[in-house]
Amino acid sequence: MRLALAQLNPTIGDIPANAARIADAAAKAGNEGADLLAVPELAICGYPPKDLLIHDGFVRACVAACDKVGAAAPPALTLVIGTPLLDEHGGLRNALLVYRGGARIAAYSKRLLPTYDVFDEDRYFEPGDAPVVIDAANVRVGLAICEDLWKGEDAGFSSHYRSVPDPVAELAAGGARVLVVPSASPFVLGKGDATATSSRPTRSVTGCGSRRSTRLAATTTSCSTGTRRCTGRTRRCTRRRRGLRSMC
Repeated sequence: MRLALAQLNPTIGDIPANAARIADAAAKAGNEGADLLAVPELAICGYPPKDLLIHDGFVRACVAACDKVGAAAPPALTLVIGTPLLDEHGGLRNALLVYRGGARIAAYSKRLLPTYDVFDEDRYFEPGDAPVVIDAANVRVGLAICEDLWKGEDAGFSSHYRSVPDPVAELAAGGARVLVVPSASPFVLGKGDATATSSRPTRSVTGCGSRRSTRLAATTTSCSTGTRRCTGRTRRCTRRRRGLRSMC
């Protein structure tokens, strides 16, 4: 399986420009023979979108832009885009939409919503309640978003999630062999090493490798890690791209 991780610099609220960035990444991934491309969490609108999410039509415009990019993407490519999404009951989700062959084939809603430090996702989003595992290039791929993998452990917030199921464990139980985990995680010193440390229990307990794509951007509230990481079951499967060198 050949994977592509797009490290993008989305502009918050500029849906057309962000869609163009994703479309360009999809075209490049297709030309280079990738089976699956993942872009960062909420890449279509930028992170954090905050009160843009309550403006009339904003979420629908995000989803329409994703559908347009997905329809035009290389047909053999599985494309995973981060977007806000309204569910069938009108609830707002922090979601991933998955496209292949010009059509939407799956959707996943983030299950663990951080509400501490710079995060206030509980204010806007409702948590998902089900794992999603897709097939790509004959590999079972589990979908998760940022905190679903971190579980607040890097911020001393893990106790908040003790009463809810572990999203990663449920993906493994569903047959996932690879985890794709888009993120918009803020930059802190040592975050790259912390990512590696947090992934080791996942690999040892579930047997899954993980693929993580993080945005490269700065906002008034946070500066992202700007890293991409692929981790597998052996050290030879590990690839890391250096993140930001200094604080913004």
